[in-house]
Amino acid sequence: MKLPRQKRGISGSRKAHAPYNFVPLPERRSLVFGKSDLGAQPPEEVNKVLNRLPAHDRYSTQKLLTGFLTVGVKTLTPLYVRGMFPLSEFLVQEKGQELTNDYRLLLKNQPEFFHTHNPNEPIIPGSSLRGMVRTLVEIVSYGKITRVSERKLFFRTVDDTAVGIHYRDRMGGNVETGFIRQTEGRYFIKVCSMSRIKRSLLVPDPAELYDGRPPNRTPQWNRSKTWRQYMQVWVLLDGEGNITAINAEEPDDESYLPARLVITGDMNDKKQEFLFFEPDDDAEEVDVSDDIVDRFHDDDQITQWQQKAFDKDKPRKNWRKRDGMLRANLNNMGDPVFFLRENGQLTFFGRAGMFRLPYLTRPLDLVSTQLRNPLDVDIAEAMFGYVRTGDELKVMRDAAVYTPEQLQQGKKLRAYAGRVFVSDAVLDPDQELPHVEETITPRILATPKPTSFQHYIVQQDEDKDGLSHYDDQETVIRGHKLYWHRGRRALEQLRETDQKWLEDGEVKRNSTQHTRMNPVRANKSFTFRIYFENLSDVELGALLWALEPQGDTRKRYRHKLGMGKPLGMGSIELAPTLHITNRKQRYESLFKGDNWETGESAPPDKNALIQAFEKFILTTQNENKQRLAETDRIQVLLKMMEWQDADPGPSRDYMKLGAFKERPVLPDPRDV
Repeated sequence: MKLPRQKRGISGSRKAHAPYNFVPLPERRSLVFGKSDLGAQPPEEVNKVLNRLPAHDRYSTQKLLTGFLTVGVKTLTPLYVRGMFPLSEFLVQEKGQELTNDYRLLLKNQPEFFHTHNPNEPIIPGSSLRGMVRTLVEIVSYGKITRVSERKLFFRTVDDTAVGIHYRDRMGGNVETGFIRQTEGRYFIKVCSMSRIKRSLLVPDPAELYDGRPPNRTPQWNRSKTWRQYMQVWVLLDGEGNITAINAEEPDDESYLPARLVITGDMNDKKQEFLFFEPDDDAEEVDVSDDIVDRFHDDDQITQWQQKAFDKDKPRKNWRKRDGMLRANLNNMGDPVFFLRENGQLTFFGRAGMFRLPYLTRPLDLVSTQLRNPLDVDIAEAMFGYVRTGDELKVMRDAAVYTPEQLQQGKKLRAYAGRVFVSDAVLDPDQELPHVEETITPRILATPKPTSFQHYIVQQDEDKDGLSHYDDQETVIRGHKLYWHRGRRALEQLRETDQKWLEDGEVKRNSTQHTRMNPVRANKSFTFRIYFENLSDVELGALLWALEPQGDTRKRYRHKLGMGKPLGMGSIELAPTLHITNRKQRYESLFKGDNWETGESAPPDKNALIQAFEKFILTTQNENKQRLAETDRIQVLLKMMEWQDADPGPSRDYMKLGAFKERPVLPDPRDV
């Protein structure tokens, strides 16, 4: 299978930069077993293949290895994993019941590092360490690509790129209007007609229609104002349907028609607002699925502007369950919305005429089915375990490779428990206090923006007009996202210093984009253990490779963990020591002289295990190489993990917002 590959040698004016980049998708997987091993074999032969996944009720006395790795962790830069808070506080946050807008006091911004007892004795949770290790095992073992969003991303752009043309083709002249309502649990849009009204007929100064300051001011809800969002009005039309008069009170003249005033975002040179006429009782009803309503309410759909514009207490207290949502009671009139139908089905709806539109294709669809076949089991799944989803089970049943009995609950094909277990990392003793830095407000840590398709999917053309987007079937996603190391980082390099966010030298208290943290200091050491049971030489070699990347011996390779990776936080050095235990010896005797019998025996040579793993991968990948580090894909991984003490400069920083306008392309990591 030949996949599209990212263009190399992107010209300077078209080259983007970011604190992250990608390890490309593998063109084939290296499997423990797969569909090709099973074919149409009888059940007894299938069971032999399944035995490549060892049983959990016994220890192997031949070939398979059991033991643990003691792993030292040294922080090279400040490290942060947020602590937990009680369920009661979590529910207060989820329900939007916090009584403050001060970001410093919000529950989600509690700064303590993860701990179990004393906040000054930080602990790195095993779940974070396990995720870090598993990701690297998946990459280096050429595993399946399954953890990709199954939800369609949204976009809105009218620029002159391919995606802008795609948006206009779908939206142009096709948007309708109506009121979304709910009756007896059923959502539907009551279709209505719409007209535009000149702002000059409403107010002499458009600012009177809004709260706040440009460019982020929001529609006015204040009932003391003459004109406000969603208010009922009465309008008079001329013979051509143009609005000639508008009243806030119902006039005696029956020529006036009832409507709702809809004020959308304030843009430069905007001249008009919208009026939605009240629909007739027999007007068309367009069904709206619960899934579409849920998607409308998702966190990635409700922008910060919408949270302010549709506050849960506007126009009345508890009007919505949370900021940005539709009104809680959609009986009666409902909320005015714009919507799009394609092929006779509702695609989506929004609060403005140019609302965000879902792509036709999911990110998951840009991963070949060969790279995510549930009939296959890769090394990472065999080591760390898996549970097949309902959709995956359907694929397995439809393939008719397995008998119904082999897919029953409790069978290996349906779910398999892992054989690798990761402990928390605890501080090593006798280190200088304090372990944790003072509370800081770092620069904004925004969520990933996969909608920047020029970064997140493979681009074979750097020209703006030739860029691929998510509905382009000739491309694939870029691969595993990793963050660059950025050298030693002082605390002052992490703090927010941009004056637009500051007031009296501190971040403005009403900020909705900042957080607080108490990171662990650089040069602190922790220790954790990775326990493993019944691993093959190849599997243990994969684990060792992930902990100690096998690249150029003249270079240093380090790992990333925790929050703040774009700022250069979370760079750590790992030092594993291998211990093998003989379980038969362990259980034959309680004591060994004056000590407990642990069964620990001399470990095999780590290099031999790593070589066994590399040989397996190179063979299954048909690579005529001596070492895994010689393959293109692993060269990219090693490049991303390279560590230097010095700051590499702006090539690993976010671009300024204005630089995204021309949609520059994120290059191959080897070209950074």
